[in-house]
This record gives sequence, C-alpha cells and structure tokens, in this order.
Amino acid sequence: MTKVLFVIEKFGGDGPTRSLIALADAVARIEPAAELAVATLSGPGYPMTLMQARRSGLEVHDRPGPELVAQLIEAADVVVPLFWNSPVMYRFLRRDWPAMRLAPWLQINGAHPPQMLSAPLIEVSDTVICTARSTMDLPELDGTRTEHLPAFPNLGRLSDERPDADARFTVTYLGTINGAKMHPDFVSMSSAIDVPDVRVVIRGAGGGEGLLAEQIAESDDPDRFDLGGYVENIGAVLSESHVFGYPLKRETYATTEKSLIEAMAAGVCPVVFAHGGVSEVVTNGETGLVVEDGASYADAVRRLFDHPEERARLADAAQRSVRSRFDPDVLAAKFLSVVEGLNSRPRTPHEWPGVGGEGTASDRFIESLGRAGEFFVRSRSDDSAVSAAADRAIASGHDHLGTAEGGIIHYRNAEPDDGWLRYWSGLVLAGAGRPQDARTEFEAAVALDPGTVRGGNT
Repeated sequence: MTKVLFVIEKFGGDGPTRSLIALADAVARIEPAAELAVATLSGPGYPMTLMQARRSGLEVHDRPGPELVAQLIEAADVVVPLFWNSPVMYRFLRRDWPAMRLAPWLQINGAHPPQMLSAPLIEVSDTVICTARSTMDLPELDGTRTEHLPAFPNLGRLSDERPDADARFTVTYLGTINGAKMHPDFVSMSSAIDVPDVRVVIRGAGGGEGLLAEQIAESDDPDRFDLGGYVENIGAVLSESHVFGYPLKRETYATTEKSLIEAMAAGVCPVVFAHGGVSEVVTNGETGLVVEDGASYADAVRRLFDHPEERARLADAAQRSVRSRFDPDVLAAKFLSVVEGLNSRPRTPHEWPGVGGEGTASDRFIESLGRAGEFFVRSRSDDSAVSAAADRAIASGHDHLGTAEGGIIHYRNAEPDDGWLRYWSGLVLAGAGRPQDARTEFEAAVALDPGTVRGGNT
C-alpha cells in the first residue's frame, strides 16, 4: 500500500493547495488503498480547502510538532515537500529527520531570484519533481534525477456556460495579486485595450491589492476595472469571461499555472506573455495568443473582440488541449509511478549539506538564492568598490528581490535580528522610493551589526 507524506507551508486557498487536493481526488479514484497525508508548516488552514481535503481522503496534520513529523516521515514511503523558497520551508528541510526518500515537488520554475534552487536542496533530494519542463534544463539540475508533473486542475470547479451574446466584453485575470507574478504594467496595458465598454475583472489575493487599487484609481478609465478579492466559485467568474488576460512579469516564478489551465479548460481564450512556464501551456495561434509587450497585449484583446469566430476557435482548441494534457487521472497515475520508482531505492539519511545551525540568518538567505546569491556575498565584501556595486544592484532589484515571496523582506520578517537582512531591506526600500522606511532599517542594521556600514556601503 502506497503511503505518501506531503509537506506544505500552509493549507490555504492557493494553487498548490488545490493542486494537492485534485491529486488526492484522482489517486482515490485509481488507487483507493493509497494513503496520502500532508503536514502543514504554518497556519491556520483555510476551512473550505480543509473540508475538501477530508472529502478527498487527504489526511491533514495542522502544524504538527517535531515528534509527530518524525513519525509521519518514518511511516511514509516518500516525503514530498511542495517547494518554493521561504524561511519556513527551509527551516523544515534543514532539520535532522529520520532517513527518508525525499522528492520535492517544485512550485516554481527556478529561473529567477528569489525563487531559485539551492545546491543543498538538490543534493539532499532523491528525485526532484518539476512542475514546468523548462526547469529540468536548469544548470542546477544537471545530473539530477528529475520527473515532470504539472499542476493538477480541479475540473469540478468549472462551468460549461459561456457569456451571453450581448454581454459586456470581459477580460479576466484570476490568480495571485502581487509584484512577484503580475506584470508591473498590468493597469496601463489593460487601460490601453481599445474595446467599447470593456470590463477588466481581477480576482485573487496576494498582498498587492492595495497598490493595484491605487494604480486603478489613477488610471484614465478606472470604471472599466472590477477589482475583487479571492473567490471560491471560479466557474461563475470564468463563465462571464470572453478572454483570460494573464500577463505575468518577466521574472515570474510561474510554472504551468493552475488558474490558466482551469480557465482554458472552461473554454476561455487566453492572452499571455511567454514568461515562466506559461509558454508550455499556450501555443500561439492554436490554443490562445502569446504576446511580447504591452502594446501587442492590448492589440491581441482587440483582435479577439473584432473576430469572435477566431476567439471561439482558440477557446475550443484550448479546452480540448488542456483537458487532454492535464487530465487529473493520467497525472495521478504518473505520480504513483514516480512514487513506485522511488520505493525501489533505499531510504537515505537526511542531513542538510549546507548552512546549518552555526550559520546566520543572512547566510541562510544567501544559500536559498543559489547562484543568484552572489550579489549578497559581494555586498559583504571588504572591497568598497565591490560592495558598492553589489548594493546598487540589490537596490535596483527591489520589485522582485525585495517584497516577493522568498525575497529580502520575507526573510527579514522571519529573522528581524539579523543585521545584514535589515541592511539589505534598507537597500530595497530605498530603491522603491521609501527613504524613511529605509532609514529605519539602516539604523536597525547598525545597531545589530556595526559591520554592515563600511566604506563601500551606502
């Protein structure tokens, strides 16, 4: 009987959580004897998905203590952390645990900081499961056992209804709302859509709602935007959508994107940029439109408005494509095959090969960035020219190195007593045009570690 322990940071309403529930539903259909459990690292969990997990047979252990986690690891054939760079996830991985077969399931594409792959993570893993195929080509994974398992759609959440013929033309964005994923020019691009009485619906959460609302209020046509929060019934939202507008930033950590797959499965034509793993889902001119910049994004939406027959053709092809390629039962069978392959190998001792308890919080942050950590190593250099150049680079990367998940401020909030994390937080806040907040961080950095301010540091 197959036993798998998943480890997830939080059992919320996000894509990774729902993908896990969809996997459990499919496994229950094709191998009912399998036992799937999940241990959460922070919480509390989202009541709706906790209820759905119970229905799917997924046993959720909400923030179990170390002793129970050790017992769960010993009982499991394979341990599968749903990985993205965060202090909480790395805290779990760095602990001394019983011997296990470890197979992290990457929820990131791993190509852009701060969501990178660290050398110790790869070294300690028996197999790395990649959500995007492009991740398998990263230099960090050269010579590593890898498997491909994309996001699991939940087709039961969808509706076959389409907008009425006389309905207001609607472009929908459904997903994470923050600077780590959304294109920074989302509002200006959406404002440039030249379609009479167009409606731009935005649903989701992620911490960037306030800034987005400000940008909408300052736009030329704020009335076209409908900004709402997280929604459970995505089927109702998608049934009123003519286009799924999903422009993500170049540095996005996106993989195959569950929300995109579900929108296509609902028969909504997507317009996307070829960033992250999105290009693995949408084929330009066949299952949607792939654009290169803001002007072509607005033009693509107008084209779909002007040519409803083309929009219908692309939407139908998108629906057929993803329902075939991302069939949950087929993906679940692939997952069980991966687990079976791992079971043929012995458990290995879990000893973290990187920064341990003797290291500082800033050491651990640098390690989490993999090859992108070099800027921060240089920032601590005794060579003033080297450190000054590194500091300028860190400050200029404030939009993705600063506030994004796994970024400087994320780690600073988890470890506020580390002088270098406070100093780097000051740099990104200064780069973001927040001088007073930056000053507060610099003052804290000096108080915690006088060595953070030297000749080469600002």
